[in-house]
Order: sequence, then C-alpha cells, then structure tokens
Amino acid sequence: MKVKSIFLFLCAAVFLSSCGKKSINYKEKLEGIWQLSNVPEVLKTSGDDISFNADVLRTATIAFESGGKLITNVNKITQKGSWSVSDDGSVLMLKAEGLRFDEQLALNFENERTITIKNNGKKFVFKKVKD
Repeated sequence: MKVKSIFLFLCAAVFLSSCGKKSINYKEKLEGIWQLSNVPEVLKTSGDDISFNADVLRTATIAFESGGKLITNVNKITQKGSWSVSDDGSVLMLKAEGLRFDEQLALNFENERTITIKNNGKKFVFKKVKD
C-alpha cells in the first residue's frame, strides 16, 4: 500500500511540475505596426539630435514583420532592415541602413500594446496600431 501511495504521489508531482507557465513568444508579441507615443518627451530630451518635428514623429511607424523584416516610415521616407528579439524579451536587435540606432536596444513590454525601447539613455514608448 505504501509503495502504491508513493508511486501515485510521484506521478502527481511529475504531472504538476510539467504544467508550469507557458513561455512567452516575444517575437509574435512584437510583430505588427507601432507608433511613437511619447513624442514631446523624445523631442525635449533629444534637442537637436532629431531633425523632425512633432507632427512628423507622431505619424512615423515602425513595422516588425514576420521573418525578421523591419520597415520604418518617417516623413514618407521608408527604410528597410531586420530585427530579432531575445528569448526573454529584454533586448531588441535591429539592423538597418541609414538609421541611427544601437544594434542592441533595451526592450520592455509594458503590456500587449505598449513597448519601451531605450537607446543611448533615451526612452521611446511605442503603441501598437496594427497587428
């Protein structure tokens, strides 16, 4: 009887430990079209580093497409590149010609539709506008 009880307990323990949290697919969460939402803060902290006005920045988009394709659109100027995200969702890797980013940026998922990207000590908050 004791052996049977111990066996059932071990089976239950193995079953419960395999029912852990599902891993988050940050790549899927990031795919879509995003717009900058903290334009006044970006302009204030960037000074002369940004050559675009607030209206242009409010309509600018960054698209993270499946397969790691990146498309940015600022003032009707489109740039293409590639992207990837770390398994834990904390680092965004970008490669694009003509764009002034670090290649590895700190990334934080605030919620399903808001991300924060830090670049050179500056905080950029993006809202998802299309999946």
